[in-house]
Amino acid sequence: MKKTLKILGILIGIGMALILVVIISLFLFFNGEKDIDNYGKFDNYLGYSKLSIFPKDVPSENIQSYFYLNRDMPLDPICEIYLKCTYSAEEYNSEVERLKNIYNIKYDEENFNYNAYVSMYNFSSCYEYALLLEEEKTIVYINTQGIYGNWLFGLRFEKKYLPKSFMKGIEYTGDREKNFTIY
Repeated sequence: MKKTLKILGILIGIGMALILVVIISLFLFFNGEKDIDNYGKFDNYLGYSKLSIFPKDVPSENIQSYFYLNRDMPLDPICEIYLKCTYSAEEYNSEVERLKNIYNIKYDEENFNYNAYVSMYNFSSCYEYALLLEEEKTIVYINTQGIYGNWLFGLRFEKKYLPKSFMKGIEYTGDREKNFTIY
């Protein structure tokens, strides 16, 4: 009987610890900046990127949605930046030209559901790219580091904006097609 109570006590303790981890994780991971007026204020950014893909100034009327998360974690910082902007035809063309002229940027027609300009791809668990939604004159800018596409560490944007092989084989291979960065 004592052995059964001891095992039951251990299981309850483990269950309570898991609940505590989930609550802390929810606070840490789901509490980020969504106010479009604060776009570009990447205070204490800890990521490996220099965020070249992101425009410096965007009129708030062009921003459809925005999310910024930056946390220092025990093993590695986690970061997520998501910006979705719709432009006039002239603004869109100008922004595509800016992206095109980023040093060493890679144009990608295969690894995403949309054509993309990529500055980081599967490099030390980091991705940074701009997706061109040409029909809508919309560009989706994304930076992720240490963020996984699951329910606990999940993303704050639609998964159709992720690379087709997001976070698969994240080890460094030395192959510039599998692990790419301009930084």
